Amino acid sequence: MADTKFSIIIPHYNIPDLLERCLNSIPKRDEIQVIVVDDCSDNHSVSILKNKLELIYTNVQFVYLEKNSGGGKCRNEGLDRAKGKWLLFADSDDFFSENLSLILDKYEFDDSDIIYFRVDCVLSEDVTKHSHERDFNKWRIDEYLSSNEERVLRFLHSEPWGKMIKRDLINTYDIRFSETKVCNDYYFSALSGFHAKKIKADELYLYCVTVREGSVSYSTDSVEKIKTRIQVAASVESYLYNHGYKLEEKYKPEKIDHRMLVLMKRDWRLGINMLFDIHKKGLPILPIIGSMIKIFIKNRLDGLKLIYK
Repeated sequence: MADTKFSIIIPHYNIPDLLERCLNSIPKRDEIQVIVVDDCSDNHSVSILKNKLELIYTNVQFVYLEKNSGGGKCRNEGLDRAKGKWLLFADSDDFFSENLSLILDKYEFDDSDIIYFRVDCVLSEDVTKHSHERDFNKWRIDEYLSSNEERVLRFLHSEPWGKMIKRDLINTYDIRFSETKVCNDYYFSALSGFHAKKIKADELYLYCVTVREGSVSYSTDSVEKIKTRIQVAASVESYLYNHGYKLEEKYKPEKIDHRMLVLMKRDWRLGINMLFDIHKKGLPILPIIGSMIKIFIKNRLDGLKLIYK
C-alpha cells in the first residue's frame, strides 16, 4: 500500500447527502487519507453513514463523537489521526474542484509550509449557479501575486479550506482549532500563517464553497456567538502580541473593537467583563477602548449627516 501523502479532514453533522457529494469530489488514490468526523449526528444520519457511506467509501475513515462539540473538535480529532505530509480541510456541505488531483501532483514535493488557492462559491441547491460571493477570496490571491504582501494570506485567509498545509508545521508548534461552536478556525489559520516559514499562492481553484440556509457560517450571531468571536480573536492577538508581533488592523478578519461595540449594545455588563478577560490574556485594552470610542463617534456623526442632509 502506498505511503499516505495527503490527509483530508471533514467534519460532519446531519447532512449525509451533502457529505456524499463532498466525498465524490475526492479521487480514490492510495496516498490520500480521508477522515470524516461525525459530530454526534442524529440516529437517522448516523444510520446512513454506517449502512451506506461506509460501504461505498471503503477508503474513508469514519470517526463518531459521542457528544456534539462543533467543527473545531471534529478537526482536532482528525488532526490526531492524520498521517499525510500535507493537510487539507473541507466542510461536508462543500466540495473540491476538478483540479484536486492536478494540484496534489503539482505540489506533492513543494518546500512551502502553506499553499493558498482560489475558492469558488455556488448555491448548494444548484451548483451550476454561482453565488454573489463568487471569488470572495480572489482579491487575496491577486494582491499577494501582484504585491507579494503575505499578510493578506497569512492572516486574512482565516478559513482552513482552500489551502494545503504541511502537517509538520502544525505538529511543531502544536497548533489546534478552537473547540467552539463558531469561529473555531481563526486561531488555527492565524497561528499556522504566523509560523509558516514559506508560503505560496496559485491561481488554480482548489475548492468550492456552497451557500446554504441554516449553515453555521451564514446564521445570525447571538450574544453567545459574538462573545465567542471576541474570545477567539483575543486569543489570536494575545498570542501574536506575546510573541512580539502586532497585527495591523487591516489584516484582522475578526475585529475585537467592532464586535465589542455590538456586544455592549446588547449586554454592556458582559462587554465590560470581557474587556477584563482580554486584559488578563496580556493584551492591552486601552487601544481597544480608544478604537471603540472612535468608531462610536464616527457612527454618531455619520448618523447626524444623514439626518441633516
